[in-house]
Amino acid sequence: MSSIVKKILLIVSVVFVFLFLLLIVSPLFLKKNDKDITVQDNNSQEIQRLANLEKEEEMEKEEIANSLENFVIFYNSYTWGSFSNIESQYNSMSEEMKSNEQQRVEQMKKNIENQSQQYVSARASLIDSEFLLYDENEVEMIVSINIENYAGAVVQGEIVMIWVDSEGNPYDKNSKSLVTSSNNKRIKICCTRVDGNCMVNKMEDFFE
Repeated sequence: MSSIVKKILLIVSVVFVFLFLLLIVSPLFLKKNDKDITVQDNNSQEIQRLANLEKEEEMEKEEIANSLENFVIFYNSYTWGSFSNIESQYNSMSEEMKSNEQQRVEQMKKNIENQSQQYVSARASLIDSEFLLYDENEVEMIVSINIENYAGAVVQGEIVMIWVDSEGNPYDKNSKSLVTSSNNKRIKICCTRVDGNCMVNKMEDFFE
């Protein structure tokens, strides 16, 4: 056998071995790449899931904050002789707090039964708020408000609600001129989370 033929056979043998190894290794390499891609996809999905969960929790936290802020504002805004600021929020109270507030309202109604109509009112507005506790079962929050007391009130007119002064006379000037006092309060409100809702069980003035 000539040296040329030997060289040709050697080259063919090397090529054959290379192709054989390539056929064996390629599927393993492709499988590894597929596995890497699957892992990357799973990681991306998990990252997205966690981001969505965090966003939902932030939205839920903001919603709870708004509801508690509104509770405090409505509770501290009233017109003499009307207790709707409390009664309208019974559904947001725990059973114990609701029972206590109902008894208190009934007592206040009895106390003013024989009193002449007074046209005074109070309006609360939000300053700021902060969470003291926030978990899956309980929420505690400090809500800072400003309360303005008026020698006047909003009453039902012939067609629309109107301002009246302390004597009950229609008042068409700036209502701010009826303000007799203004003070800031910090209020601690505590609630229990039940089925995604916050049921208020205590509210009290907060002093540091």
